[in-house]
Amino acid sequence: MTKEKVSSRRKKSQMAEIWRRMRKNTAAMIGLAILAVILLVAIFAGVICDYDTQVIAQNMAQRLQPPSAEHWFGTDAYGRDTFARVVYGARISLAIGVAATVGSVLISGFLGAVCGYYGGKVDAVMQRIIEVLVGIPSLIIVILFLMAFPAGVGTIIAALSITGWVNMARL
Repeated sequence: MTKEKVSSRRKKSQMAEIWRRMRKNTAAMIGLAILAVILLVAIFAGVICDYDTQVIAQNMAQRLQPPSAEHWFGTDAYGRDTFARVVYGARISLAIGVAATVGSVLISGFLGAVCGYYGGKVDAVMQRIIEVLVGIPSLIIVILFLMAFPAGVGTIIAALSITGWVNMARL
């Protein structure tokens, strides 16, 4: 048997073991189910709600309605369906979270590779810099970043990426 076949068998058995352990953990399965529902709702937001009529269009006749069969979460002060706004907001929130995580992994991976390649003094200096940055609250950096640059999704992603890499780089 070749090495490739043996290693692919090990990968499958490792994934099978992970899945077996996860199935035994009730809280993990509940969390997975909730995550799956949120992802499906975000992906199929266009099927669930009409963006133009329920999210953007204002209907002052239906303002501040309580939850009902027509408006599951009620309506806001402008008569817009709150459930539809939450569904479409989930898309943006998930996109920001994934993009910021990818950005953080790229930054910390690059710095980790530099530290691993050069080692010694470079690694020691980088670790001291990272320890100083860990001491600065991320919220303050994000707020300052958002004040310095124009508001938008890209700015939020950049701010979260810049603050998120520090803890990953320590690993």
